[in-house]
Amino acid sequence: LLGDRIRMNSVYSDNIYLHSLATRGEKGGISDALGDTLFVLKEAGFDLILVETSGTGQSDSEIVSFCDFTIYVMTSDFGAPSQLEKIEMLEHANMVVINKFDRKGSSDAQREVRKQYQRNQNLFELPLTEMPVFGTIASSFNDPGVNLFYENLVLMLKEKNNFNLNFLENESLTAKEPASSSLIPAS
Repeated sequence: LLGDRIRMNSVYSDNIYLHSLATRGEKGGISDALGDTLFVLKEAGFDLILVETSGTGQSDSEIVSFCDFTIYVMTSDFGAPSQLEKIEMLEHANMVVINKFDRKGSSDAQREVRKQYQRNQNLFELPLTEMPVFGTIASSFNDPGVNLFYENLVLMLKEKNNFNLNFLENESLTAKEPASSSLIPAS
């Protein structure tokens, strides 16, 4: 799901408000108007506000000061593992998503990102597999990795922000790591 006006033009509800803010090249991929916009939305009674930045560089983490919960989305094309030390959002993110997980080397990239996340968060008492780093193939319908990420996102929001997300209680997603598959095999 890409949260822009073109892809979201069919979302009409009194409970949903979608608006884009021009960044005009501002540092960190966020608009100068973001703080005021968030204030207005909170005053209007919105209890869950999603903010998508236009992208962050290695040292851009300004979005953290506006959010209670952050997700860093990346691909496996970050280069050598030492490059992960330069990605500041890996120090601040509550969750990390490695999208396009069907690319060659994605499992290796996930392992390296988990190691860096573990170091940044000082979580050495937990195994690497428990780091909130998820591989997804967002272009694939019903991707197990997206489902796993979604389930964990809902649980973390419930836990950290006390959101009432009871709609998940009746869901029975079979969350697991992603696997490259297609509805109609190429063969």
